[in-house]
Amino acid sequence: MLITDPPDRSLSVKRLDLDLSADLSGEKLSAAESVREMLKVNGYLHTDLSDALLPRLMALLESHDQKAALVMNGHQLVTALPPDQHMLGLAVDLGTLKIGAYLLDLETGLVLASASAPNAQSAWGADLPSRIHFAEECTDGAAALQNAAVEGINRLAAELSSSVGADPEAIVDCVIAGNTAMHHLLTGLPVRALGAAPHHPSQVDAMTFAASQIGLKLAENAFIYLPPNIASLVGGDHISALLAARVRHTLKTMLLLDLGALTEISLLHKGRHLVCSCGLQKTTDVRAGVMALMREASIEAEDIDLTLVAGDFNFNNYSDGFLLPGLLLNQVQIVGNAAGKGACELLLSTHKRAEAESMPEHIEYVELNDGL
Repeated sequence: MLITDPPDRSLSVKRLDLDLSADLSGEKLSAAESVREMLKVNGYLHTDLSDALLPRLMALLESHDQKAALVMNGHQLVTALPPDQHMLGLAVDLGTLKIGAYLLDLETGLVLASASAPNAQSAWGADLPSRIHFAEECTDGAAALQNAAVEGINRLAAELSSSVGADPEAIVDCVIAGNTAMHHLLTGLPVRALGAAPHHPSQVDAMTFAASQIGLKLAENAFIYLPPNIASLVGGDHISALLAARVRHTLKTMLLLDLGALTEISLLHKGRHLVCSCGLQKTTDVRAGVMALMREASIEAEDIDLTLVAGDFNFNNYSDGFLLPGLLLNQVQIVGNAAGKGACELLLSTHKRAEAESMPEHIEYVELNDGL
């Protein structure tokens, strides 16, 4: 499946192919010296081979007829790859109860494999309040929750790369999207203020940092990108879902519901974009959230043109009006894992990242006071 059209792809990483089999310089340079010269010729004047990466590069050159590829992120040398190995990327939907992961070929835009696994943080509580309490009140609680998420992602990265005959070292870029609590627990940010209304986040801006900083086992110097949180409990996963749903500039009155352990809801109406979060995946909770947004926008159910429902949800056993009195099922469209698809788009496009980072300032957050 092609996630986004090739013209829109603007990767944060770049591939530089090496061929040292013919020395045309007339100088007898070592392989390492030749690579350093190549970096300078390509404008990487202040980039050098690290002691950690040099043995891998030399081994690749020796086993592939003096051919290899370097991967750059800005002026940072990420890793060295075999000449026939495409750059891979990992997109992760870090859910409260389940982690979904997608392995992409960054050079073609194709999803090569996908998998999911239970979020092992559930051992300390299936709900977010329990995890927040454990992180703040128990010695090493935050570290245990962070490690559980990281180990889950590492297992999926290893499984997916193995399934396509590669290893995690070929994963040179990563995007992780989750709700605000999942975001904070993964990155080691304080979560105490998320535990009670008004649920203030410690960080709302997008984040980029080294994967190794939290123990992710990807390429030597791979980076992680986390899209911005909107506010309170509405996180980067909803930003990702909004990107994938292509609703930002709609002229229709639309709802986007991302159902899960923490359900996030957007209402777009006449240039306004309202969001809120609900505690559980129950019809009553979701209905209360939708109606709160409708009251804020002064509209009725008959004013809604289309409702997009993301997440794992089966409508077969429901009838008209179950979600909202007056809302017909033919006005509801199932869009699957929109957050995961949006994370894939963010992996493939720095333009999408810029769009994501501009979104929160145009969104109005509606506090329900019982968002958890």
